[in-house]
Amino acid sequence: MIATDEKCCLIVPVIAGQPDPVDCRKCGANLDLPDSGEGVATCPFCGTEHLLPTRSAPHAPDPRPVLHQTPAPRRPHRRPVRRSALPVVLASVGSIAGIGVAIAVLAFDVNGAVQGVSGVGTPGAGAGSSVLPDVASADEWQSGACMLDGNGDDVLDFAGLRGPDEGAKAVVVDGSTGESIFSAGSFSYGDEIFCPTEGWIGVADDEAFRVDLFQITGSEAHVTHVLPDEPERWGTADGCVNFHSDDGRNTGIALPDGTVTECRVRPRHRFRVYPGMEDSITRSRYVIEEDGVRYTLHERQRGTEFLEISAHQRRQLWKITTRFLRAGGSTGALAMALAPGTLVAFGSERRDDEALFAIGLDAQTGIERWERRLPTGPAVSLRSVHFNGRFVVYSELWNDALIALDPTTGQTAWQVGGR
Repeated sequence: MIATDEKCCLIVPVIAGQPDPVDCRKCGANLDLPDSGEGVATCPFCGTEHLLPTRSAPHAPDPRPVLHQTPAPRRPHRRPVRRSALPVVLASVGSIAGIGVAIAVLAFDVNGAVQGVSGVGTPGAGAGSSVLPDVASADEWQSGACMLDGNGDDVLDFAGLRGPDEGAKAVVVDGSTGESIFSAGSFSYGDEIFCPTEGWIGVADDEAFRVDLFQITGSEAHVTHVLPDEPERWGTADGCVNFHSDDGRNTGIALPDGTVTECRVRPRHRFRVYPGMEDSITRSRYVIEEDGVRYTLHERQRGTEFLEISAHQRRQLWKITTRFLRAGGSTGALAMALAPGTLVAFGSERRDDEALFAIGLDAQTGIERWERRLPTGPAVSLRSVHFNGRFVVYSELWNDALIALDPTTGQTAWQVGGR
């Protein structure tokens, strides 16, 4: 017969004669059960008490197991879980292998929400360190980026959402330094940033059907408007932003006063698409054209799917086969950016598709100038890639980071967010 612990919904097997081993519901260790199999069992490792069911008189066991399950409470819509699962697994593996790690102990409420975290540093982890990052960091880079020159230095700056899941700010960071030059509003994870026209940034909220437009220079005007349905595309011309919503209707908003008008421009730009990464997971090749030269990144057609990069100008100028796969493996992204004299491509190793690498190639010859394993990962979380006139900048979803690389060396020039 299968019995259920009424306090924790732990399924406890009970067999006439001698109780089977029972694992702690909190840490997974074997409990020391009383000889009678009844009463309270205390975990020798974490101290959690388990109420054991009272056993009735022995009888023939029912050959058909009966499982008593309590439906889990519904949780509000949140971002996909991506921070806790992997570090906890790594902590367990590291402990078994004898590797120095930081052990994190989490306390959960009945709905599964984290109520507290305590870390115990073990050799190699550093005193007081924890293997888990902060659950809500004020410095998280929440979104892909759009670019604009917000301070007139001819280096494109980056607009995005920065902060915790709820209450993130629409910000613009200096493309040369990574310092914030504008911050406004309060938004949620999943809201989308866009750059409609010079001197303005926008945020689209799918759930509320709302768009917010911020002027980042001059008077710093703020325009907000609720669309008839989910915002799907946008376009801009002559100081007017035209929004196409999911119901097929267009709504024009004049800047800077925010009046509703008819815009003579088609909404061609889709939300949730970032320069340099459109359809990058499903596309078969990635192409950049500059000054009559066509640079192509694709998987090798035969054998292991290593990345090949080539340059053409009426004829093939050069072609190389790298030792890397797509960034994140076979289901990852094709991504590269062109800086003056240097082509920067991203990828992963065959033996470790979690690691994210970047290589810098001479744009004229294809000769490799540098290779670097990047400090963020996993590689499949690569979200957007840009060249802003000075640095190659990529955004990375797992660590909520925006990182600028010097294209001549591959070294990090600045970083926003990340853990």
